[in-house]
Amino acid sequence: MTHIVCYDLFGNAHTATEENTLFRPASYGIFIENNHILLVQQAKTGLWHPPGAILDESQSPTQIVRTHFRRLMGMVPVVGPLVYVEDQYLYQDEQAWSLSVLYYALSRPTTASSTVAEPTSNLTRAWIDLDELQREKLQFGYEAIRAGQLHLKL
Repeated sequence: MTHIVCYDLFGNAHTATEENTLFRPASYGIFIENNHILLVQQAKTGLWHPPGAILDESQSPTQIVRTHFRRLMGMVPVVGPLVYVEDQYLYQDEQAWSLSVLYYALSRPTTASSTVAEPTSNLTRAWIDLDELQREKLQFGYEAIRAGQLHLKL
């Protein structure tokens, strides 16, 4: 029987059997403008991460990013290329998860194709200066943010 070490939000290790570990993809957006990145705060830990979510069975990776940003910012971004992929092993709500995490480069839509609405999310969000970004202040996504910078040639 193979065991997998999963981590909860606070970094505590939990051992689970491979048979009891559920798999899901997750999709997040790397939205960089004017040398700042848009991040959301994880409510329980106070740490930051790129906006996005774990997918349900009926969602596509780009669909979840668009939906999440529409709620967060009131606009639907242009979803660009996949810039980073990583595996995460998460322990949440007494369940072990194996996540395949996809990070997409995002950009603001052109004026002609944009629909702006009021944000409907109550998540705490902030534009963080890339020069002041610190790995220890992030819940996850540091390498993906650096990959997004490389994509933009920053």
